[in-house]
Amino acid sequence: GLDFHSPYGCSKGCADQYFRDYFRIYGLKTVVLRQSCIYGYRQFGVEDQGWVAWFAIAAMFGKELTIFGDGNQTRAFSYVKDVSPIIAKSIEVKDAYNQIFNIGADKPYTVNYLADIIRKMMGIPNHPIQYLRERKEVKHAYSNHDKAKNILGYEDKTSLKEGIKKMVDWAEKIKIKEGDRFENIEIIENLPDVWK
Repeated sequence: GLDFHSPYGCSKGCADQYFRDYFRIYGLKTVVLRQSCIYGYRQFGVEDQGWVAWFAIAAMFGKELTIFGDGNQTRAFSYVKDVSPIIAKSIEVKDAYNQIFNIGADKPYTVNYLADIIRKMMGIPNHPIQYLRERKEVKHAYSNHDKAKNILGYEDKTSLKEGIKKMVDWAEKIKIKEGDRFENIEIIENLPDVWK
């Protein structure tokens, strides 16, 4: 069976299996796009929308950037405008039907590097970082995108620095305000510390 450490990972694996089964049983044509760490403007709102938005929001409102573990875990952060056209196009590409594609940036970066870039782009290179206990997660997560490039025409065009600059410029232009926090969350029993 599948071994998952989070409901999030489990739900993604289950969705892939549903698609395979619906094709096998009913002939439903699907395209599965496994996206990696998407970020971009309009992502601001809550702090759990991924590292890029999380760090930028914290920095904008004078809060410490929090990193779980030593920050040397790596991810490939993907700019939304590189990925979104391929998502829209994928349903029109017959060779993509019933296929699974990894889609996202080709070059992985450490979370520490990401935090440094965001702080520099926001003009606060020495903004504080708080390191918290490591979470149960994959240390290095990035994938090969050759299949998406060959069949869907995907291109990883936007560098991490360029994408973050666009995101920060947009946020400063529209003057992002701090949102309301959820209160009175009912399910706290056995909730992992990192989710509290």
